[in-house]
Formats: sequence, C-alpha cells, structure tokens
Amino acid sequence: MRNLNKKALFIVITEVLWNFAKALNLTTNTYCGTAENIFVSNDSDNWWQVHTQPDQSIFVRSVDLDEGHIHSCYEYKAINSLGRIISFDTFCYPSVIVTGVRKCSTSALFSLFALHPKAKRSVQKENCAFIGDRSLLQYFDSLPRNVELDEMIIDGCVDLQGNMKIRKMLRYPKTFFVILVRDFTDWLWSAYNYWCDPGIDKYQCSPENKWVNVEFHFRSVNGFHDIVQGSI
Repeated sequence: MRNLNKKALFIVITEVLWNFAKALNLTTNTYCGTAENIFVSNDSDNWWQVHTQPDQSIFVRSVDLDEGHIHSCYEYKAINSLGRIISFDTFCYPSVIVTGVRKCSTSALFSLFALHPKAKRSVQKENCAFIGDRSLLQYFDSLPRNVELDEMIIDGCVDLQGNMKIRKMLRYPKTFFVILVRDFTDWLWSAYNYWCDPGIDKYQCSPENKWVNVEFHFRSVNGFHDIVQGSI
C-alpha cells in the first residue's frame, strides 16, 4: 500500500512540474541581450558560427522542427578548411534541463521527469556539452532531431557553467532550467558519505570515480562531527 501511495505521489508531482515547465516555455521569452555582439554571422541565410578550429568551422541556424513550439531546434553544418560541407544535420535542444549543485537530488528529479509518458529523455543523465571527450558535433548528434506534438525533451546536467555557455552559443533557446541547491550542512554530510580520496581512504574508495565503496563504508556521524569541529 505504501509503495502504491508513493507511486501516486510521484505521478502527481511529475504532472505538476511538467505542466509548470511547459507553461513557462510557452509564455516566457528567455532571450537576453543581442547575440550579434557574441557571434558573427557568416552568410545571409541566418547561420552563425559557434565553433572554429584549424580544420573545420561549425555553424548553426534556427529551424522549426517542433509542432508544439516549446523547443528551440537547429540545423548545423561543419565546413572544412577548403570550404566544403563535411557534416550537416538537425537537433532540438532540451526544453527542460535539471541542473545545480552535485548531491542536491538532481538525479532524483531527472528520473521523476523521465516517468512522464511524454518525456523524451537523453540516453543518460549528464548529457553535457562540455564534459567528457566528445566533440561539439557529437553532442549535437546526441540530441533528438525533431519533436512530436506534446513531447518534451528533458536532460540533466550539473555543469551549470557549461549549460550557460551552450545557452549563449545557441542564442538563448527556449529552455527551462531547474536549478537545485541544498542546505549546506545536509550537503556536507551527503558529500562526506559519497565522495572519497583514494590517498586517504585507501580501500574504502573506488579509484575510478572517487566514490565510497559501500561494502567498506566506515563513515560515521561522530567522525563527521569531529572533522567539522576541527575545521572551525
């Protein structure tokens, strides 16, 4: 019975958040400032340059690929040093991105959004433009190429600085950013139980991702209290 009540509560919360985000994207103009001062358009077809390197330059332009008009969609093209188009495709940027500080329930909220039947989620949470070894084109290719009516693309990425960078690069898409923070004391306790230092925690710590090995978890409230008191 308790599990059924919890599931029902999740459904209600998701529907409320979903409709709230959709209403904001339908009625709010998120454009801030003039993009002409940031990027230089290189031709008369509304393309603007977002990235350049010795062997290629990347351009994007806005296109209408969303029947519901709640997403910002784009065409992109990559041009090599000889002026030839070597890559061309489309993508739609997420309408909702869950972001904020790590260990502030961003994964939980992203999973909650993903339960909605109209959610079109990324392959994995933390589908961030500037984290990892992917190129900008590979990031664009990870996004949906179009959106059906009433669908909403959701993503989760705690790289807040990167989110603002790609937002500026794409000339302020119609995206609702859910930014999560947390009481600092609660955050410290959560971080203390989650992250570790292989040089200090030895076998308690996973060297691959610096997460605590739960089978060797010896963190304690008293130990946490002593560390905090010792740093005051």
